[in-house]
Amino acid sequence: MSQLLRPAIALMNRLRYPQKFLLISLLFIVPLALVMALLIAEVNTRVDFAQKEAYGNEYLRVVRGLLEDALHEQSMAHAYINGDQALATEFQRAQDQVDNDLAALAEVDGRLGVPLKSTQSFNALRAYWSGLKSKLPVSRTRTSDDLHATLIADIRSLIALVGDTSNLILDPDLDSYYTMDSVLLKLPENQDLLARTRMLSERILIQQSFTFDDKVQLTILSSLLRSNISAIAQGMDVAFANNPAGNVQPALGAPLHDFITANEALLESINREMIYAPAITIKPEAYRALSDAALQRSFTFWDRSVGILDDLLQARMDDANQKKSLVLIVTWLVLALVLYLWVAFYVAVRRTVAGLDVAAQRMIGGDMSQALQLDSRDELGDVARSFNSVASALISSSAYRQAVVDNAVDGIITIDEDGRID
Repeated sequence: MSQLLRPAIALMNRLRYPQKFLLISLLFIVPLALVMALLIAEVNTRVDFAQKEAYGNEYLRVVRGLLEDALHEQSMAHAYINGDQALATEFQRAQDQVDNDLAALAEVDGRLGVPLKSTQSFNALRAYWSGLKSKLPVSRTRTSDDLHATLIADIRSLIALVGDTSNLILDPDLDSYYTMDSVLLKLPENQDLLARTRMLSERILIQQSFTFDDKVQLTILSSLLRSNISAIAQGMDVAFANNPAGNVQPALGAPLHDFITANEALLESINREMIYAPAITIKPEAYRALSDAALQRSFTFWDRSVGILDDLLQARMDDANQKKSLVLIVTWLVLALVLYLWVAFYVAVRRTVAGLDVAAQRMIGGDMSQALQLDSRDELGDVARSFNSVASALISSSAYRQAVVDNAVDGIITIDEDGRID
């Protein structure tokens, strides 16, 4: 052990007390500061991560309106081009609404496009919409449907891009992850499938017959819708079960139930009265009401989901900021206490050393009558008490008294009645 400590002892023996205290203080403060810096950086990273997700949520709120209105405009274009001239005004109004949505999205993209890296995709989407409008109305329904299918695909691609660049797709918590999954992936897919199913079904209902290919396509779309609904329900069950705050199920339970009920009612009607029926029995108006209800419930569930996702992200940021504040407060309090005690210790040591020096100088001058008084009970206090014991022993020793007497006789020193040497 002595060999191990020899370098440290040699170093400390060569330093005065101020230097020793400074060295030990630096060795304590530097690693503490490094650890604190890393801890705060980690907390800030978590806050920034969640904040970027919140930016993505804000962006998606506007894209959601664009998707809904684009699907509506697609439906209006399909019906109008198929000969329903009474929809001309509604068709124009639907196009104007898409223009308004793109203008609102341009404002949001101006603020968030750089961190979300969405500007290029948004500009391409806006340019494509301008080109699509210039081609409408067209005489061929298939051309319009294909153009709108590309538009909807581009909107969904923008949603996916924002999900990637905003960290939403990487959300670390199960409750917010599966809520995000519905907002970002599953519900836009559901809305697209509902719109495609509606267009196909309405064409079939107008004709009151469908070909074998129509039946196959409608069956495929129905199966995809049923699979989509099941995936959303399973994901939300996981979110409900892994939500420590307990706020997801109360907020989303009823909208989820309405969403599933409306979609299943539509699918049941398609299966019972179209796909498996000997003849088509459902009225276009009744089907349209079921389809509109399913799509509306899908967007309503989307709105509630993005709202609770905002709450989850805000709660995560608040929790991280509270922890950071708590860590900083506790750290500064502890540092203040350590500094207070460290300074007090240093002053106490310096006072003890100074007292010993004064006593030593007094003894050199021959005054051993005053004992060194110290409040310290540590090792330096023991040294002071030993110093007093040495002084007492010297005063009481016969050799000391004889030396005093001899010097007094020679006139070198004088002794007062208390034994003090002058």
